[in-house]
Amino acid sequence: MDASCVLGHFNPMYQTALAICTILLTTESGLAESCVTNSSDQTYFFAVTPPTGARVTAQLDPGEGLCAATKSGAIVSVYESATAIEGCSRLVAENQSDSLIKYAEFDRCAWGSHSQ
Repeated sequence: MDASCVLGHFNPMYQTALAICTILLTTESGLAESCVTNSSDQTYFFAVTPPTGARVTAQLDPGEGLCAATKSGAIVSVYESATAIEGCSRLVAENQSDSLIKYAEFDRCAWGSHSQ
């Protein structure tokens, strides 16, 4: 298994490892994952915040993703930088993810789930 998946930070080229990690989390601990992917062309600071448990954060380059273990979904957020106060957030269910398409200030970001 890829160690980056265990840490909650994955690269799309490791999607198989992510799937294995998700299965292991689900079967061994009763936890699932909620994830976010940076599908924009810029680097941004992301967070995945489950209702309980640790908030996972990382600076993500285009194409990278971030996951957190959860039993009931999470809030995925994106900020221009680690010190920014304002950003964009979305709710995702357990074993679900969303992807940032384009960043815009004041919670006006374009997300992949907007087209579903």
